[in-house]
Amino acid sequence: MKGLNVLGLRVMLYDDFNQNTYALWEKSDTTQGRWEDGKATFTSDHFYRIIFEALPVDQELDRRGYAAVDSITLTNGPCQGDCSFEKDLCSFKNVDKEDDFDWTLDRGSTSTITGPKRDHGSTITRGRTGSYAYIDSSFPRKPGDRAQLWSTTLTVPSDSAGLCLQFWTSLYGVGIGALRIFLYDDSTGTIGSAIWELTSGTPAADRWYKGEITLSNPSPFKAVFEAEILRPEQGDIALDDIMFINGPCPSVPREASQKGDCAFVVDLCDWVKYDVKHRPDSAALWQRTVGDGTPLKPFGHSPVIEDTSTF
Repeated sequence: MKGLNVLGLRVMLYDDFNQNTYALWEKSDTTQGRWEDGKATFTSDHFYRIIFEALPVDQELDRRGYAAVDSITLTNGPCQGDCSFEKDLCSFKNVDKEDDFDWTLDRGSTSTITGPKRDHGSTITRGRTGSYAYIDSSFPRKPGDRAQLWSTTLTVPSDSAGLCLQFWTSLYGVGIGALRIFLYDDSTGTIGSAIWELTSGTPAADRWYKGEITLSNPSPFKAVFEAEILRPEQGDIALDDIMFINGPCPSVPREASQKGDCAFVVDLCDWVKYDVKHRPDSAALWQRTVGDGTPLKPFGHSPVIEDTSTF
Protein backbone atom coordinates (compact mmCIF):
# COMPACT_ATOMS: atom_id res chain seq x y z
CA MET A 1 0.00 0.00 0.00
CA LYS A 2 1.25 3.47 -0.84
CA GLY A 3 -0.15 6.90 -1.53
CA LEU A 4 -1.81 9.85 0.17
CA ASN A 5 -5.33 8.61 -0.45
CA VAL A 6 -4.87 5.08 0.95
CA LEU A 7 -6.28 4.68 4.46
CA GLY A 8 -5.82 0.93 4.77
CA LEU A 9 -6.72 -2.62 3.77
CA ARG A 10 -9.22 -4.83 5.57
CA VAL A 11 -10.02 -8.54 5.35
CA MET A 12 -13.52 -9.55 6.41
CA LEU A 13 -15.58 -12.72 6.72
CA TYR A 14 -19.15 -12.70 5.39
CA ASP A 15 -21.43 -15.30 7.03
CA ASP A 16 -23.91 -16.56 4.41
CA PHE A 17 -26.31 -17.86 7.09
CA ASN A 18 -26.87 -14.74 9.20
CA GLN A 19 -25.64 -12.32 6.51
CA ASN A 20 -23.28 -10.52 8.88
CA THR A 21 -19.76 -9.32 8.15
CA TYR A 22 -16.90 -9.59 10.67
CA ALA A 23 -13.45 -8.01 10.46
CA LEU A 24 -10.60 -10.56 10.55
CA TRP A 25 -7.53 -8.43 9.81
CA GLU A 26 -6.73 -4.81 9.12
CA LYS A 27 -3.67 -2.77 8.23
CA SER A 28 -3.94 0.98 8.50
CA ASP A 29 -0.45 2.18 7.67
CA THR A 30 1.48 2.33 4.42
CA THR A 31 4.00 -0.33 3.42
CA GLN A 32 5.84 2.25 1.29
CA GLY A 33 5.26 0.12 -1.78
CA ARG A 34 6.82 -3.05 -0.31
CA TRP A 35 5.10 -6.44 -0.22
CA GLU A 36 4.32 -7.60 3.33
CA ASP A 37 2.78 -10.80 4.66
CA GLY A 38 -0.67 -10.76 6.20
CA LYS A 39 -2.49 -13.61 7.91
CA ALA A 40 -5.59 -14.27 9.99
CA THR A 41 -6.87 -17.34 11.82
CA PHE A 42 -10.65 -17.74 11.80
CA THR A 43 -13.43 -20.27 12.30
CA SER A 44 -17.00 -20.42 11.00
CA ASP A 45 -19.94 -22.78 11.55
CA HIS A 46 -21.57 -21.76 8.24
CA PHE A 47 -20.72 -21.20 4.60
CA TYR A 48 -18.76 -17.99 4.29
CA ARG A 49 -16.98 -15.64 1.90
CA ILE A 50 -13.71 -13.74 2.34
CA ILE A 51 -13.81 -10.04 1.43
CA PHE A 52 -10.79 -7.80 0.76
CA GLU A 53 -11.67 -4.13 1.17
CA ALA A 54 -9.39 -1.21 0.33
CA LEU A 55 -10.20 1.98 2.24
CA PRO A 56 -9.62 5.46 0.78
CA VAL A 57 -8.95 8.49 2.93
CA ASP A 58 -11.63 10.43 1.07
CA GLN A 59 -13.40 9.36 -2.12
CA GLU A 60 -13.59 12.96 -3.27
CA LEU A 61 -9.87 13.72 -2.85
CA ASP A 62 -8.02 13.93 -6.15
CA ARG A 63 -4.93 12.08 -4.93
CA ARG A 64 -3.32 8.87 -6.03
CA GLY A 65 -2.63 5.71 -4.10
CA TYR A 66 -3.00 1.98 -4.33
CA ALA A 67 -3.55 -1.18 -2.29
CA ALA A 68 -2.64 -4.57 -3.80
CA VAL A 69 -2.97 -8.22 -2.74
CA ASP A 70 -1.29 -11.35 -4.14
CA SER A 71 -0.64 -15.04 -3.40
CA ILE A 72 -3.79 -15.74 -1.36
CA THR A 73 -3.89 -19.18 0.31
CA LEU A 74 -6.29 -20.94 2.68
CA THR A 75 -4.99 -23.77 4.89
CA ASN A 76 -6.54 -25.98 7.56
CA GLY A 77 -5.68 -25.20 11.17
CA PRO A 78 -4.42 -21.99 12.80
CA CYS A 79 -1.61 -19.94 11.29
CA GLN A 80 1.82 -20.89 12.61
CA GLY A 81 2.29 -19.63 16.15
CA ASP A 82 -1.25 -18.20 16.32
CA CYS A 83 -3.89 -19.36 18.79
CA SER A 84 -7.58 -18.59 19.26
CA PHE A 85 -7.88 -21.15 22.12
CA GLU A 86 -10.93 -22.82 20.58
CA LYS A 87 -9.91 -26.36 21.58
CA ASP A 88 -6.65 -26.14 23.53
CA LEU A 89 -3.60 -23.95 24.20
CA CYS A 90 -2.22 -24.67 20.69
CA SER A 91 1.57 -24.46 20.87
CA PHE A 92 1.53 -22.45 24.10
CA LYS A 93 2.43 -24.21 27.35
CA ASN A 94 2.10 -23.77 31.09
CA VAL A 95 5.54 -24.00 32.70
CA ASP A 96 5.57 -25.11 36.34
CA LYS A 97 9.05 -24.05 37.46
CA GLU A 98 8.68 -20.29 36.94
CA ASP A 99 5.25 -19.53 38.43
CA ASP A 100 2.58 -20.50 41.00
CA PHE A 101 -0.39 -21.81 38.95
CA ASP A 102 -1.62 -22.39 35.39
CA TRP A 103 -3.66 -20.77 32.65
CA THR A 104 -6.87 -22.64 31.75
CA LEU A 105 -9.59 -22.45 29.08
CA ASP A 106 -13.13 -21.11 29.52
CA ARG A 107 -16.08 -20.17 27.32
CA GLY A 108 -17.48 -17.37 29.48
CA SER A 109 -17.63 -16.31 33.11
CA THR A 110 -20.93 -16.34 34.99
CA SER A 111 -19.54 -14.06 37.70
CA THR A 112 -20.88 -10.50 37.93
CA ILE A 113 -17.63 -9.08 39.35
CA THR A 114 -14.95 -10.56 37.10
CA GLY A 115 -14.18 -12.47 33.93
CA PRO A 116 -15.30 -11.89 30.31
CA LYS A 117 -18.74 -13.29 29.46
CA ARG A 118 -17.57 -14.50 26.04
CA ASP A 119 -14.43 -14.84 23.94
CA HIS A 120 -13.14 -12.00 21.77
CA GLY A 121 -14.64 -13.33 18.53
CA SER A 122 -18.06 -13.80 20.12
CA THR A 123 -18.21 -10.18 21.30
CA ILE A 124 -18.85 -9.31 17.66
CA THR A 125 -21.63 -11.86 17.12
CA ARG A 126 -22.97 -11.48 20.70
CA GLY A 127 -23.01 -15.26 21.00
CA ARG A 128 -20.84 -17.61 22.99
CA THR A 129 -19.19 -19.82 20.40
CA GLY A 130 -15.49 -19.74 21.27
CA SER A 131 -13.03 -20.14 24.12
CA TYR A 132 -10.21 -18.11 25.63
CA ALA A 133 -7.29 -18.64 28.02
CA TYR A 134 -7.58 -17.08 31.47
CA ILE A 135 -6.32 -17.18 35.06
CA ASP A 136 -8.74 -18.09 37.84
CA SER A 137 -8.10 -15.85 40.85
CA SER A 138 -10.38 -17.77 43.24
CA PHE A 139 -9.22 -19.80 46.28
CA PRO A 140 -6.54 -21.03 46.93
CA ARG A 141 -4.88 -18.18 45.05
CA LYS A 142 -3.29 -15.37 47.08
CA PRO A 143 -2.00 -11.85 46.29
CA GLY A 144 1.16 -11.91 44.21
CA ASP A 145 0.57 -15.35 42.67
CA ARG A 146 1.71 -15.50 39.04
CA ALA A 147 0.79 -17.69 36.06
CA GLN A 148 2.94 -17.84 32.93
CA LEU A 149 2.01 -18.97 29.43
CA TRP A 150 4.97 -19.73 27.14
CA SER A 151 5.00 -19.68 23.34
CA THR A 152 6.90 -22.11 21.17
CA THR A 153 10.41 -21.10 20.06
CA LEU A 154 10.37 -18.08 17.73
CA THR A 155 12.96 -16.59 15.39
CA VAL A 156 13.04 -13.26 13.59
CA PRO A 157 13.58 -13.67 9.81
CA SER A 158 16.89 -12.25 8.59
CA ASP A 159 15.12 -9.83 6.24
CA SER A 160 12.71 -8.53 8.91
CA ALA A 161 12.93 -5.79 11.54
CA GLY A 162 11.10 -7.96 14.06
CA LEU A 163 7.89 -9.85 14.75
CA CYS A 164 4.67 -8.09 15.67
CA LEU A 165 2.91 -9.88 18.51
CA GLN A 166 -0.80 -9.00 18.49
CA PHE A 167 -3.36 -10.27 20.99
CA TRP A 168 -6.62 -9.41 22.75
CA THR A 169 -6.95 -9.25 26.52
CA SER A 170 -9.72 -8.68 29.05
CA LEU A 171 -8.92 -7.55 32.60
CA TYR A 172 -12.19 -7.05 34.46
CA GLY A 173 -12.58 -6.63 38.22
CA VAL A 174 -11.34 -4.47 41.10
CA GLY A 175 -8.69 -7.04 42.03
CA ILE A 176 -6.75 -6.97 38.75
CA GLY A 177 -3.01 -7.25 39.26
CA ALA A 178 -1.06 -7.05 36.00
CA LEU A 179 -0.49 -8.66 32.61
CA ARG A 180 3.11 -8.61 31.42
CA ILE A 181 5.12 -9.93 28.46
CA PHE A 182 8.71 -11.15 28.74
CA LEU A 183 11.22 -12.65 26.31
CA TYR A 184 13.02 -15.87 27.19
CA ASP A 185 16.36 -16.23 25.37
CA ASP A 186 16.88 -19.86 24.38
CA SER A 187 20.64 -19.45 24.01
CA THR A 188 21.25 -18.04 27.51
CA GLY A 189 18.29 -19.61 29.32
CA THR A 190 17.34 -16.27 30.88
CA ILE A 191 14.27 -14.01 30.99
CA GLY A 192 14.74 -10.26 30.64
CA SER A 193 12.67 -7.43 32.10
CA ALA A 194 9.03 -6.96 31.07
CA ILE A 195 8.72 -5.45 27.59
CA TRP A 196 4.96 -4.79 27.87
CA GLU A 197 2.68 -4.29 30.89
CA LEU A 198 -0.96 -3.45 31.54
CA THR A 199 -2.33 -2.92 35.05
CA SER A 200 -5.61 -1.09 34.43
CA GLY A 201 -8.76 -3.16 33.99
CA THR A 202 -11.42 -3.06 31.30
CA PRO A 203 -14.53 -1.07 32.26
CA ALA A 204 -16.97 -3.85 31.30
CA ALA A 205 -16.99 -7.65 31.42
CA ASP A 206 -17.27 -7.95 27.64
CA ARG A 207 -14.60 -5.37 26.77
CA TRP A 208 -11.44 -6.68 25.11
CA TYR A 209 -8.29 -4.60 24.62
CA LYS A 210 -6.01 -5.08 21.63
CA GLY A 211 -2.35 -5.29 22.63
CA GLU A 212 0.69 -5.37 20.39
CA ILE A 213 4.45 -5.26 20.83
CA THR A 214 7.36 -5.71 18.43
CA LEU A 215 9.57 -8.69 19.35
CA SER A 216 13.22 -8.79 18.33
CA ASN A 217 16.11 -10.94 19.50
CA PRO A 218 19.36 -12.02 17.79
CA SER A 219 18.87 -15.66 18.88
CA PRO A 220 15.79 -17.93 19.11
CA PHE A 221 13.43 -16.94 21.91
CA LYS A 222 10.02 -17.53 23.48
CA ALA A 223 7.30 -15.00 24.31
CA VAL A 224 6.04 -15.32 27.89
CA PHE A 225 2.67 -13.96 29.05
CA GLU A 226 2.55 -13.48 32.83
CA ALA A 227 -0.60 -12.65 34.81
CA GLU A 228 -0.36 -11.57 38.46
CA ILE A 229 -3.13 -11.55 41.06
CA LEU A 230 -3.76 -8.50 43.26
CA ARG A 231 -6.95 -9.48 45.13
CA PRO A 232 -8.13 -13.10 44.96
CA GLU A 233 -11.63 -13.72 43.54
CA GLN A 234 -11.95 -10.09 42.40
CA GLY A 235 -10.17 -9.99 39.06
CA ASP A 236 -9.52 -12.54 36.31
CA ILE A 237 -7.25 -11.92 33.31
CA ALA A 238 -8.01 -13.43 29.89
CA LEU A 239 -6.16 -13.78 26.56
CA ASP A 240 -7.49 -14.54 23.09
CA ASP A 241 -6.60 -14.47 19.38
CA ILE A 242 -2.80 -14.30 19.63
CA MET A 243 -0.99 -13.64 16.34
CA PHE A 244 2.68 -13.34 15.29
CA ILE A 245 3.10 -11.20 12.16
CA ASN A 246 6.35 -10.68 10.25
CA GLY A 247 7.55 -7.10 10.59
CA PRO A 248 7.37 -4.47 13.35
CA CYS A 249 4.09 -3.28 14.82
CA PRO A 250 2.91 0.10 13.51
CA SER A 251 2.59 1.75 16.93
CA VAL A 252 2.19 1.25 20.66
CA PRO A 253 -1.49 0.50 21.38
CA ARG A 254 -3.22 3.20 23.37
CA GLU A 255 -4.06 0.87 26.28
CA ALA A 256 -0.35 0.37 27.02
CA SER A 257 0.67 4.01 26.55
CA GLN A 258 0.33 7.08 28.71
CA LYS A 259 -3.12 8.69 28.76
CA GLY A 260 -3.42 11.08 25.84
CA ASP A 261 -0.44 9.72 23.88
CA CYS A 262 -1.15 9.21 20.18
CA ALA A 263 1.05 8.74 17.12
CA PHE A 264 -2.03 8.91 14.81
CA VAL A 265 -0.77 5.86 12.92
CA VAL A 266 -3.94 3.79 13.22
CA ASP A 267 -6.63 6.30 14.20
CA LEU A 268 -7.21 9.39 16.36
CA CYS A 269 -6.99 7.38 19.62
CA ASP A 270 -9.22 9.22 22.12
CA TRP A 271 -8.79 12.62 20.51
CA VAL A 272 -11.95 14.16 19.07
CA LYS A 273 -12.17 16.68 16.23
CA TYR A 274 -14.14 19.83 17.07
CA ASP A 275 -13.85 21.86 13.87
CA VAL A 276 -15.04 25.45 13.64
CA LYS A 277 -15.83 25.89 9.94
CA HIS A 278 -16.52 29.05 8.03
CA ARG A 279 -18.47 26.99 5.49
CA PRO A 280 -20.65 24.06 6.73
CA ASP A 281 -19.94 22.04 3.57
CA SER A 282 -16.15 22.43 3.77
CA ALA A 283 -13.87 19.50 4.55
CA ALA A 284 -12.69 18.77 8.07
CA LEU A 285 -9.89 21.11 9.15
CA TRP A 286 -7.97 18.38 10.95
CA GLN A 287 -7.31 15.16 9.04
CA ARG A 288 -5.09 12.14 9.67
CA THR A 289 -2.87 11.73 6.62
CA VAL A 290 0.49 10.40 5.41
CA GLY A 291 3.57 12.59 5.21
CA ASP A 292 5.18 13.44 1.86
CA GLY A 293 8.58 12.11 2.94
CA THR A 294 10.20 15.53 3.50
CA PRO A 295 13.01 14.95 6.04
CA LEU A 296 12.53 17.04 9.15
CA LYS A 297 13.83 17.02 12.70
CA PRO A 298 12.80 15.29 14.89
CA PHE A 299 12.77 12.44 12.40
CA GLY A 300 9.44 10.77 11.67
CA HIS A 301 7.41 13.96 11.40
CA SER A 302 6.70 14.90 7.78
CA PRO A 303 3.66 17.17 7.38
CA VAL A 304 1.23 17.55 4.52
CA ILE A 305 -0.63 20.86 4.66
CA GLU A 306 -4.30 20.26 3.88
CA ASP A 307 -5.60 23.83 3.83
CA THR A 308 -3.34 26.66 4.90
CA SER A 309 -6.14 29.22 4.56
CA THR A 310 -7.96 27.85 7.60
CA PHE A 311 -5.12 28.32 10.07
